[in-house]
Amino acid sequence: MKQTAPRLLVTALSLCLAVSSCAKNSAPATTMQSPQATRAEGERAADSGKPGDGKPALAAEVPALMGRKVVRNGELAVRVEDYPKAAKELQSIVDASSGFVQDLQVDHGVDTVSSATWTLRLPSTGLDRALDRLRVLGRVTQEHIGAEDVTEAYTDLQARLDNAVAAEQRLRQLLDKPEHALKDVLEVERELNRARENVEVLQGRKRLLDSRIDLATLKVTLSVSGKYVPPLNPTLLDRVAETWHNSLDTLGEAAQGLLVLGVALAPWLVTLALIGWLAGVVIRGVVQRLAQRVAGRSAQPPRTPESPR
Repeated sequence: MKQTAPRLLVTALSLCLAVSSCAKNSAPATTMQSPQATRAEGERAADSGKPGDGKPALAAEVPALMGRKVVRNGELAVRVEDYPKAAKELQSIVDASSGFVQDLQVDHGVDTVSSATWTLRLPSTGLDRALDRLRVLGRVTQEHIGAEDVTEAYTDLQARLDNAVAAEQRLRQLLDKPEHALKDVLEVERELNRARENVEVLQGRKRLLDSRIDLATLKVTLSVSGKYVPPLNPTLLDRVAETWHNSLDTLGEAAQGLLVLGVALAPWLVTLALIGWLAGVVIRGVVQRLAQRVAGRSAQPPRTPESPR
């Protein structure tokens, strides 16, 4: 019995590894639908609605394709007159759609905003309603709405995840049996950790794909309309005034430069003056002592030679 247990364990491990390796091949085959075909079906679905509703073909309800996994995205460029008002309305549209702003990039001009790019994440089922409200913010200059059919990739990922979970459960059942040797238990635990890691990776990829399917990505660019004012040719008075102001500016800069130079030289000048004063005092003292010695020598009477006896 002790000899047959390791054989059974090895056989079970081989079976689990074979099941997990063939997970990808066991996924049911699905037909990949091109974006052009998806858009064509969306347009046919939109044409079958009420006539005269005014909706463009690009805003067709792609999620109306039942049973398909579709990732929606788009870009919209709108020219507005008042950016603060348009930004406030855009934020209210996002809040009403239960979405959020993923990224915001604002370009500033002279004392105002020139353009801003909003990256929005909106529920795919409410993307068309949000687009209808966004179009009235101003004048639409560019629009692109796309869809990507990820049904095949989603089905394959789900099948791989199911097989990975089944392999993990089989390994746990093997680990619960008490008749295995310690070496076999350690081997099963290593395989179990590997299976658990594979399950977590697949679950993370599935959550990411679910997020892309549930939330569409829409990039909205708001550009501010501005009136072009051509520059006027300067008159003689304007040129004289500009020259006068430039001269005053140059004079002010020169005065500031001299002031800075004076402040920089002040410590050196004070030090040099102190050194010169001390040197003068020493020199005057030396000169006075020399003069006193010379005067003392000149005041003494000359010595007369003694006569011989």
